[in-house]
Amino acid sequence: MNSVGNPLEDFKKWYREQDARVRSHIAFFAALCVPGIDATPLRPEQAFQAEKFLNAWLDQLDQNINTKWQLLGRVLYLREIISLMAFRDRATQDDWELHTEKMNQFVRDMRSRGLDEMAEHMKGTFPQMTNIAPIWMKAAESWLQLCNRSLSNEKLETWFWSITI
Repeated sequence: MNSVGNPLEDFKKWYREQDARVRSHIAFFAALCVPGIDATPLRPEQAFQAEKFLNAWLDQLDQNINTKWQLLGRVLYLREIISLMAFRDRATQDDWELHTEKMNQFVRDMRSRGLDEMAEHMKGTFPQMTNIAPIWMKAAESWLQLCNRSLSNEKLETWFWSITI
């Protein structure tokens, strides 16, 4: 596989440069949503364990596939899941206020379903989330830059037609 200008390698580099708390959440979302990352059942308090699953998946991403179409699909899927689940409501201070509101509703929903232990765990993470907001906003900014450059549709199309599998 041609590694010159490889968006997948750019993603791996970006991901591994992020703060550990950001990486663990990204890995958790990816483990829950991306086909082929066999990390279920993970609970939120096990987010740190999801990193090993995502790292293994990333290291084998361009292996065990039959076509470059499959590889492109995996990269697109990963890009969109991370954009939606990790950064959609964590990029600005206003986003964080909305995120906090959503998390409070999530805790209320868990309690109403009798999931008090999980609700208490989530509620206990709120102070940490407030402290990490600036780190997330910085990561969101670098994510947007990566998506506008290496993971843009135009870049992915150029890369797609340059690779052979």
